[in-house]
Amino acid sequence: MKILQKSILIALTFLLATCDIKDDIAYPIIKGHITAFEVEGQCDDKGGASSTPIIDKQTRTITLYVSDTVDVANLRVTKVAVASTTENMGISQTELPRIQPKTNGGEKFPEHGFNDTTGILNIRMDFTRPVEFRVSTLQDYIWTVVVNQVVKREIELENQVGPAIIEPNLCNAIVYVKKGQNLRHLKVNKFSLGGEHGSVKNDPTGTYANFYRPQTFEVTTGWGATQIWNVMVDTVEVVETKDPVTMTTNAWSNFAMLEATIAPEDEAFKTTLVYGEWKRVDEEEWAEIPNYELTIDRSDGTAYQFGTTIRDLAPGTEYEFRLRYEDGGQEQTSKSVSFTTEEQIALYNGGFENWWMDGKVVYATEQGVSYWDTSNQGAASFGGSNTTETTEVVHGGSKAAMLQSKYIVIKFAAASLYTGAFGELVGTSGAKLTWGVPFEARPTVLTGYMQYAPVAINRGGSNLPTNAPAMGEPDQCGMYCALLAEELHIDNTKLETIPDWETDPRVIAYGALPAEQNVHSNGQWKKVNIPLVYNDLKRKPTHLLVVFSASKYGDYFHGGEGSTLYLDDFELVYGDRPLMK
Repeated sequence: MKILQKSILIALTFLLATCDIKDDIAYPIIKGHITAFEVEGQCDDKGGASSTPIIDKQTRTITLYVSDTVDVANLRVTKVAVASTTENMGISQTELPRIQPKTNGGEKFPEHGFNDTTGILNIRMDFTRPVEFRVSTLQDYIWTVVVNQVVKREIELENQVGPAIIEPNLCNAIVYVKKGQNLRHLKVNKFSLGGEHGSVKNDPTGTYANFYRPQTFEVTTGWGATQIWNVMVDTVEVVETKDPVTMTTNAWSNFAMLEATIAPEDEAFKTTLVYGEWKRVDEEEWAEIPNYELTIDRSDGTAYQFGTTIRDLAPGTEYEFRLRYEDGGQEQTSKSVSFTTEEQIALYNGGFENWWMDGKVVYATEQGVSYWDTSNQGAASFGGSNTTETTEVVHGGSKAAMLQSKYIVIKFAAASLYTGAFGELVGTSGAKLTWGVPFEARPTVLTGYMQYAPVAINRGGSNLPTNAPAMGEPDQCGMYCALLAEELHIDNTKLETIPDWETDPRVIAYGALPAEQNVHSNGQWKKVNIPLVYNDLKRKPTHLLVVFSASKYGDYFHGGEGSTLYLDDFELVYGDRPLMK
C-alpha cells in the first residue's frame, strides 16, 4: 500500500513540474483584408461616375455610393478581392483568405473573392442596412460594407423657408413657406421626389398647386419601384435678421475684386476669424480663398474691412461669393452675392481683312458696318483715300492697313484710322468727328504689328505742342487706345475738344505707343504692346476708342509728306493685373 501511495506522489510531482514549462512557439498573426469591393451603379458621393470605394483598414469598414438607377435591396456585387498580411517575421501566408457574408447571399459567394464582369454569377444582396463579412485566415476578421444611395430629391415652392424636410424611409416630405402665403395657389418650382432618374405622376413642376391639405403623389424610382409619397406644406413666421456683412463685387473678364464689411449692430460682436469663399453658381463645393490672398483691416473698432482678388475665372460666367466668420466663437456664414464676369469682346477687323469703298473713301469694315472710319474724307474727294488696304505688305492673312500722309491741294492730310464716325468738314481747316464705338469690356493691352517709314517733316503747322518735332526732324506716328464713359465729339479745329487723357472724367483708361517704338522700322514688322492705364478700376466703359495716324501731329497740319504706317493683326488682350494710375 505504501509503495502505491509513493508512486502516485511521484506522478503528481512530475505533472506539476511539467506545467511550469513555458510555450515559446510563435503562433502567426495573419490579418485578412478586403482590398476591393464593387457593386453595380457605383458612383461618388455626388452621383458622379466612380468605381473606387472608401476602404478603412483600421475600422475594417468599406463605404460605397450608388446612383438612383439600382435597387439597394437587391444589389448585384460585381467584384470582391481579399488579401492577407502577417505581423510575424519569417512567417508567410500564401493562401488567399476566405470571405463569406455573415447574412444573406452566403451560399453563392465564392470563398476567395471574384470579378464578375459578365454578370454570370449574379450575386445579389440586400444593402439597405450595413452588411458584415467574415474574412478568415488563421483568425477571423469582421468587415462591414455600407452602401449609400445618392438620390437627388428636391422640392422648391414659392416663398419657401429653408430646404424641404425629406424622409425617404417614410416617403414623407414636409415643406415650410412664409406665413401669409396662399397654400391653395402655390407655385411649384422644383418637385423631384423620384430623383434624377425617377418620375412623379402628375408632376406639378411649373404649375400652381393646392397644398392646403397634405397631398399624395405616385413616384417611380430610377430602379423601377413605385412609391406613394405624402407631401405636407405649412406656414411659418419668418423673423428677418439683418446680415452684418455687406459685400461689393467688381468682376472683370477673368478675375474679380471682392470687398466686404462686417459692421454688426451688436456691441458684443467679436470677430476672431474671417475668410472668404467662392464658387461657380452651377457647382456645389465652395473654394476657400487662401490667407495670402486676403487683406483684412481691423483698424476700425466697429467694423472689419475685407478685400481680395480671385483670378483664373472664365469670361461670361456667373459666380458666388460669401464670407465666413466667427461671432463669439460661433461660426457664421453671410448671405452670398453673385457676380458675372465680363465677356472678352474682340477688336472688330483687327486684322484689317475686310474693306469696302463708298465713292472715293475706303473703309476698313464690311459694307454696312459702322466701326472704323477715317478723318481724311475731304482729302479723298480731291486725291483719293490716303488710308487704304494693302496686299503687298502683310503680317498675317492676306491684307493689312496702309496709312500714308499726303499734301492735298492746299493742306497737309495726315492719314488716319479710328473707331468712330466722320461727321462733317469744317471748311479746309479740319472736321467734326465722333470718337468711340459701343464697348462694355475692360481689356488691359492693345497689341498688334506695325511698320513705320517716316520722312522728314516738310509741312509745318502752328501753335504746336512743346514736344512736337521741328521741321526737318523725322515724323512720328500716332497710336493710342482709350476706354470711355461716353462717346466723344471732336472738332479738330478746336483742339480744346480733345480730352486730357489723364484727368478727363470721361476717360476710364488710356494707353499710347511708347516713344521708343515711334521710330523707323526699316521695313520690318514690329510687335506693338500698348498697356492701358486705368484712372478708375471700378467704372465700366461704354465706348472704345482706337486711333492710328501716320503723322502724330496731323491735327496741326504738321508732318512729313509721304510718312507711311502699316498696321496688321491688332487685338485686345484681357489680363488679370490691370495697371492703375
